[in-house]
Amino acid sequence: MAAPLADYLDQQPRHRTRMVYRSHLLAYLAAVAGFTRAGRSATPEEFAHAERIASAYLADCDPVADLRAFVRTLAGTPPKTAQLRFTITVDWLAFHGRELSARDRKAIAARLPKGGAQTVDADLDREALASILHHMDARARAAALVLVSSGMRIGELLKVPLRDVNLGATPAEILLRGSITKNGAPRITFISAEAVTAVREWLAVRDATVVRAVGRQDALARAGRAPPKQRADPRLFPFSASTVRNAWDLAVAKAGYREADPTTGRATVHIHMLRKYFLSQGKLGAPAEVIEELAGHAGYLSSAYRRYTKAQLAEYYVQAEPYLTVLVPGEYLAMKGQVAERLSAHSEILEGVMKENLRRAAELERVQSQIATLRELLDPDRLAAAAREIGTSDESDT
Repeated sequence: MAAPLADYLDQQPRHRTRMVYRSHLLAYLAAVAGFTRAGRSATPEEFAHAERIASAYLADCDPVADLRAFVRTLAGTPPKTAQLRFTITVDWLAFHGRELSARDRKAIAARLPKGGAQTVDADLDREALASILHHMDARARAAALVLVSSGMRIGELLKVPLRDVNLGATPAEILLRGSITKNGAPRITFISAEAVTAVREWLAVRDATVVRAVGRQDALARAGRAPPKQRADPRLFPFSASTVRNAWDLAVAKAGYREADPTTGRATVHIHMLRKYFLSQGKLGAPAEVIEELAGHAGYLSSAYRRYTKAQLAEYYVQAEPYLTVLVPGEYLAMKGQVAERLSAHSEILEGVMKENLRRAAELERVQSQIATLRELLDPDRLAAAAREIGTSDESDT
């Protein structure tokens, strides 16, 4: 059991998942086995030390007593974080043969903090979002507008290669392959016209920006503070999630919207709200299941793919796009609504006119058919023949 932490973490398919699990397991060892680290992130040396502590701990531990003590240390932790930390720890112990009985697990879990998310998010409306975007550079603005108009997760966006972005389509398309989506299912999503403009502006400076980033990374690598950066990076946004989050947080502060929740200390305006904005605003213009499918919510994938073609999804997206457009005058949506109402009214009038025309056409066809029948009955030759037939019949009777 030389690497009880790494052996378990290697079972997780995604790097970010491994990092989250690693953080929670180190917190458990810190609470029950005396592991310490200098900063928030463990250095390679500290993680190697944690491996040794974990090996010794698993050789002689009392999982039930330790988990009870651990849960007590989670009293001030946000409920969802505490529940995840507990679940991961129990799974790690079971992975190494220290499995709890269902009864013990239920009893200990009952002592976890109750409730859901504790941070109360601020309202992120169009005006606030536009103000934040105005404080961003070309890279951050393009990333934010793609996120808010596509519903993608940050992790998905930062894995999209340039080859899977079609800015020439209407609306512009982004293919998300199963290898980069959270649920492993491939899907198509779209971005707004203003996002396309921002992406084109970003692409104009992308290569030069990447060269500068590589130079900075090389300097850090020579100092032993970071790994070398990849030269030929095919991604649309060849940067880390922390880089995008930092750019967002800086713009939020400059725009005057930085505020921490008094209970959790977490930001009330955060970058994940862009996905929430897409989900709420998109549903104002398109069916909810279409918006959920474009965002990649697993519960909607199968039904939407059976029901809608890509062309139909694109058509619905065009209807939702005005509600996902940020950097335009505030009157745009109102005007769009007025136009929609007028078009709807005109459609009803036209539909009524068409129905009346169809009714009249059917009536005209019926009258013309009757006239044709009468003309046939009153035809002189037909009448003369009928008279001769009647006269012949009378003579025969005589």
